[in-house]
Amino acid sequence: MIRRKSWTWIGIAAVAVVAVGSIVTLRVLGPRVVAVGVARRDIVQSVIVSGRVLPPARINVGSMVAGVVATVAVREGDHVKSGDLLVQISDEEPQAAVAAARAGLMQARARLRQLKHITAKVARQTHLQADANLELARLGYERQLALVKQGSAPAAQLDEAKRALKVAQSQHDASEAQARGSGPRGAEHALALAGYAQAAASLAQAEVRAAQSRITAVTSAIVLARAVEPGELVQPGRALLVLARDGETQLTVQPDEKNLADLRLGQRAWASADAFPQERFAATVSYIAPSIDPQRGTVEVRFLVDRPPPYLRPDMTVSVNVEVARRAAALVVPKEAVGDLASARPWVLRLHGRRVDKHSVELGLRDGHWVELRNGLGDGDQVIVPGDAALHQGQRVRTRRAAGG
Repeated sequence: MIRRKSWTWIGIAAVAVVAVGSIVTLRVLGPRVVAVGVARRDIVQSVIVSGRVLPPARINVGSMVAGVVATVAVREGDHVKSGDLLVQISDEEPQAAVAAARAGLMQARARLRQLKHITAKVARQTHLQADANLELARLGYERQLALVKQGSAPAAQLDEAKRALKVAQSQHDASEAQARGSGPRGAEHALALAGYAQAAASLAQAEVRAAQSRITAVTSAIVLARAVEPGELVQPGRALLVLARDGETQLTVQPDEKNLADLRLGQRAWASADAFPQERFAATVSYIAPSIDPQRGTVEVRFLVDRPPPYLRPDMTVSVNVEVARRAAALVVPKEAVGDLASARPWVLRLHGRRVDKHSVELGLRDGHWVELRNGLGDGDQVIVPGDAALHQGQRVRTRRAAGG
């Protein structure tokens, strides 16, 4: 029992010696830290952001007239060309209105022909007859007047001749007005022309209404959504189909506004669809919005895809990597070695001899792992990658190289 206690006390003493030695070593030599040398390497700064495929134009197709759907000629995913039938609304009533309007136009046209070839000719002939009758009545009146003056005829015959002359004059005036009215510049002719124009307008209106029952594609497009079936009663304003117009494929993203200074029109980028992450395709910055979204603090940026892959679909989620800057043989350090990286006054812990030297630096480009040093350090300098130990200015440390450094 005494021997066992002795060994216990010896073990405790050994542990105490080791602990005291570690404390003395730590105070004299300092903690162990990871140090890396400032290196020269190419660095590429990129903006990586998610977005979606933007169709050239999204078209909501609806009906301009109320009615029952007779036919839906397309399904989702179909490609249509300009003029292709999309939806047919039942058109019995519009077609009946077209037939009635066409009959009215034929009636108005017949009225014009009748006026030109019959009524106007009859009116001219009647006017000629009235001219002849008026001349005959005038001669008869003058003859009776001479006879009465000579005393060869009674006054009653002169009165009768005078009455006949007035009747002939009245008939002459009436026939003249009728001939003038049925002529090319007459009121009756103008009225017939107005009736013809009104009938033609009614026919055109009926044909437009009938044509509105047939909904066709106005451009080449892909059917994205179908929200109507045959037999449904539709009203104007309801979206029946959604189309994506053919055209240039674009990507739209919403990067943080802090990236705005790095983005330029014409910059090249590489994109990949989330559904096909191993496939990459090229894109070019084609539009930068002139305003910022105040709610999210983002700016819309669009990319033009010159050669879109066949699997790309409207509204598909994509990741875009935009190369905004590149510098060869830049002086760089790992990101984790820089303190206050996002602030206006970043710093590093430079290894000065065996002591810590907190040093302000000016940063340049950044990529996923490295930061360019524009000012503050030079070739051959070493920086400390802070670990769990709290370090302070002038503190003595022991260094070890970073793995792979």
